[in-house]
Amino acid sequence: MQDVRDARVPRSFARFWTEVPFWVILIAAALLRCIEAIRRPLQVDEALTLDMAGLPLKQGVALMGADVHPPLILIMLHPFEALHVPDVVVRVIMVALGIASVAIIYAIVNLWAGRVPALIAMMLAAAMPTIVFYDTWVRMYAPFSTIELLSWYFLSVVFVKHDLSVVKRRTVWAGWVLCTIASLYLLYLALFVLASQLIWIAVRERAALVKPLIGAVVALAAFLPQLPVFIHQMSFGGQSWPWGLEHPGAAIFRIPGEALLHPETDAWLDPIHVIAVVGLAAALAAVFFFSRDTALPWLGLSSLLVVLVSLAKHESLYLDRYFLLLGYAACAWCGVALAKVAAMPRPGGLAVAGIVALVAAYGIVRATNPYFYTADWPAIWSYVALRADSRDAVVAEQPSSLLALKRILPRTPFAQIGVDAGGQVAAAKTETIKTHRRIWLVLFEATAVDPNSDLLKDLSPYYRVDRVTRFDRATTGESVTVAELNRK
Repeated sequence: MQDVRDARVPRSFARFWTEVPFWVILIAAALLRCIEAIRRPLQVDEALTLDMAGLPLKQGVALMGADVHPPLILIMLHPFEALHVPDVVVRVIMVALGIASVAIIYAIVNLWAGRVPALIAMMLAAAMPTIVFYDTWVRMYAPFSTIELLSWYFLSVVFVKHDLSVVKRRTVWAGWVLCTIASLYLLYLALFVLASQLIWIAVRERAALVKPLIGAVVALAAFLPQLPVFIHQMSFGGQSWPWGLEHPGAAIFRIPGEALLHPETDAWLDPIHVIAVVGLAAALAAVFFFSRDTALPWLGLSSLLVVLVSLAKHESLYLDRYFLLLGYAACAWCGVALAKVAAMPRPGGLAVAGIVALVAAYGIVRATNPYFYTADWPAIWSYVALRADSRDAVVAEQPSSLLALKRILPRTPFAQIGVDAGGQVAAAKTETIKTHRRIWLVLFEATAVDPNSDLLKDLSPYYRVDRVTRFDRATTGESVTVAELNRK
């Protein structure tokens, strides 16, 4: 008996060491996300989401209609806001979902391509800058990625593991349907994911199409209560990014770079975008060559559908956060491609190690250097609060920056005025603004709401600019200008 127990030790030890890389990568993914989640200031969209989640649920859900998104994220966050949980705690919950996504992409690739490609894909997803960036946002993006990847995992289990019992198979199908329903109430992009999954099954597994179609009908039936709101939102959605409407070709070209390496970038033709496009094309070619009979090549189809629909409807759906699933798909494709390179003689393994190390190093820099963070609202509002008094007014163009102020300084002695458009809106706001002897003008993505700078033109006859302070970040979209204006 003693000999038998001793014989088991090496097998258990071997299994432990086999699992070590998975846990090391997962811990690294957690550390990277936690560092950014704890250190990065709240972004204005996060402040908007938390503000709506703190309202009575019915009121918050009604306001969500103006945010062009479904309401599930508010329902998820409402209990935390009702209990006045610190914002960082809610962020850590988002991080936990992001960590789960890293584990799920490993599980998907492992089912279809094996352990080595899965570990490489996992390492890339753990450190990929855009994925890490949005895994720390208190928005619908991290939950959406987790649930949609889980839906792909459930489909993969059904089509890979043919020896599942009837009960387990039904449970997996039920899990897929529940994931589809939840994702539809998190982000409307779920419609594209569902379409891509049905297309994959129709093309590669046509004999098994009946059950997915039934599941899709059930999911869409569950979505019917949201349908009137969805139809209304689609009448004005996809118009909030004028640059993408005016330059669709450039916007599409920079999707890979933004979805992988450089979120919220200003440029569209720089080395990072070129590297991302070339790398994505090479990885996709490799996965079609080595894993064409799997679900892996199809993981990115939903992103292609988003682009095609955006072009057809002349909408601007090219924002990086709408292509996070493409980021995960790219990690899976690179896992397959780099595993083949690693199987070559020594230079191959060294090349793969170098590529992964470069991605990891770049991801660490972006996650730890505040220059790459979102706008530094604590510093901005501290600067204003130390200088403004009760006779002053803070004028925010856009008004969303006032939501970040609300999270930092719930009560202020000075008046707060938000301006969300030029033209007549800016002129009407000017009548209110000019009753104050001094104003602090906070410009954050002002050209998005006032492209002709009408507010500045309207204020110029009454005020002189005495001081301008810039709070710069890596992108102009997260950089803020604060100007002190005094009456002439």
